[in-house]
Amino acid sequence: MKRLSILLVACIMMGGCASTAGGFSSTSTPSFKAASTPDRTIVVISDLHLGLGRDADDSRDAKEDFRWPKAFKAFLDEISKMGNQRVDLVIAGDFLEMWQPPANIYCKGASAGLGCTIDEMKEIAIWITRVHSEVFNDLKNFSQKDQNRLYIIPGNHDAALLAASVWAPIGKALDADKGRVCFVSSGIWTSADGSIVVEHGHQIGSDANRYKTWPNIGRTKGGIEYIIRPWGERFVQKIFNDQEKIYPIIDNLSPESAGVSYRMADRGKWGTGKDIAQFLAFNLFQTSLPQMAQVLGTEESPEDKPKWDISEARKLGHRLFVAALSEDDGFRAQLLENSDQAKEVRRELDMLANDPKRLPDENIKMLCDQAAIQENSVCKAPELGAFVEKKLVPREWVLASHLSQKEKDFPRMRYFVYGHTHLFEEAWQPSGTSYVQVLNSGAFQRLINEKGYLRRVNDRKISPAEGLKKIALEELPPCYTCVLIPYNENPQVLRWVMKESDNTGSFAKPGDNVCE
Repeated sequence: MKRLSILLVACIMMGGCASTAGGFSSTSTPSFKAASTPDRTIVVISDLHLGLGRDADDSRDAKEDFRWPKAFKAFLDEISKMGNQRVDLVIAGDFLEMWQPPANIYCKGASAGLGCTIDEMKEIAIWITRVHSEVFNDLKNFSQKDQNRLYIIPGNHDAALLAASVWAPIGKALDADKGRVCFVSSGIWTSADGSIVVEHGHQIGSDANRYKTWPNIGRTKGGIEYIIRPWGERFVQKIFNDQEKIYPIIDNLSPESAGVSYRMADRGKWGTGKDIAQFLAFNLFQTSLPQMAQVLGTEESPEDKPKWDISEARKLGHRLFVAALSEDDGFRAQLLENSDQAKEVRRELDMLANDPKRLPDENIKMLCDQAAIQENSVCKAPELGAFVEKKLVPREWVLASHLSQKEKDFPRMRYFVYGHTHLFEEAWQPSGTSYVQVLNSGAFQRLINEKGYLRRVNDRKISPAEGLKKIALEELPPCYTCVLIPYNENPQVLRWVMKESDNTGSFAKPGDNVCE
């Protein structure tokens, strides 16, 4: 097998969009050169997941999550107005949902690790532009209004856009040849002054959706070009693609792992022991982010943080995972069962815990951290004595090495913005960095956190598992998250609030009751 030559349009942030290459023939040379001055408003959104649209009978496909074109157009109009038509709109990955192909595009793949062919991905791209033509037209019009510009970063769900032939129909639908739309093939966007760095986020740490050779995401086998399929994609296709007709909001809970937990409670286990073990790790690392906000308290200096004994923690194997789960977590009870499948999962977790390549030290620290949050003191930290305060910062461990490298690559970076997790984060500064603040753009989707979801199912007097079946996507709060960075002002996370039945919307701050 050989690597697929897949990179195409370089986005030169100080000089504009380069002419297209790698098999995508531009019909004209773009005349636009991106502004080299910083006096522009920057808006970052992510995770729209435009997908299958409507079925042949004009009914909405159950797997389609983006159903809010009217709210999105109003949002585009509002940010254009706020920024005096000098807006850089950055879509930080997962603009498209390319992991859920139409029924007539089979994507059988060549192996577990090789999914759709390039030609199949092109057909998916064409499909999405057709069923979401209204959204593409609105984005095109936004980009061509005065001095506005649009930048698209590939994420894990639309990584195939890195193939020239797959990007081609998207570029055509957005009229990219006019030079007002730029595909960021490096996966990293920077502002003109280098102070703002944006990426999707699936390459941070040991994420289940990480591509080992990013941004090279293709392979040729038997003369056919395929897109590499990470474990996270196989997981999504196994759980979400087959389940959304029965559980329409399974992937709209935040974090996503909550929906899968409730689905398991309704129908039992799924997949192999290895699948379950990997999802348990995925579940815990997602959960650590929102839990941080609940237990953080005051900021600590690095020397005050728990210094876990990593080698001893690894020896705990599956017991470390058990300790990191809450007493009422459905996974915990199933993991402790005496069944053959539970034993298989425990064996997989033992191997996972003892493999630094699959589970780096940063992840072991997070598991120890989670165990401490659950008041299970299984990890040794003798220099701390009794661990009572519960002032932990697990997300710093996720981002520490990633930010360290980013600071080397982008020494003028002051703000790092990412998406991917669907969990918005207001600006915070990790220890170990002098200036950099981190923000997460959440998702331009209707999502609901676990607290709000449980309140709704309790009000209906139904179980959380039943709620996945009975609560419609349209019933979720009409809130869509973005990061707004006006010129010469501090960035802020905002939520665009608008029902599809309304004519206008407005911005709300995180925590506003209208989005709970």
